[in-house]
Amino acid sequence: MIDTDGPGWLPGYPLQSDTLVGTELGGSAPAALIIDPSGTAHTLRLGAYIGQNWGTVTAIGPESITVTEEYQAIDGVLVVNPIVIPLGRAAPPVAPAPPSR
Repeated sequence: MIDTDGPGWLPGYPLQSDTLVGTELGGSAPAALIIDPSGTAHTLRLGAYIGQNWGTVTAIGPESITVTEEYQAIDGVLVVNPIVIPLGRAAPPVAPAPPSR
């Protein structure tokens, strides 16, 4: 089953549980195909939300996509965390942000 409900529809799973299976760069807008843990395929476009930390798809290339998570750390500092998900793999584990001094 392919789900193309648009931005905001894939925030329920951790990034590390989704697998990138393909990208399409030839059309009017780049797209990526992700398989979630239930086996459902989802089409992602730039700006789509994905992951439990409300990451946004900020780049789609031939071999990977980039999901950028932005959040405010406990000390008020804005943390911007770009995560590259390579083709055929899930996102790498995200290291926690080091504490600010």
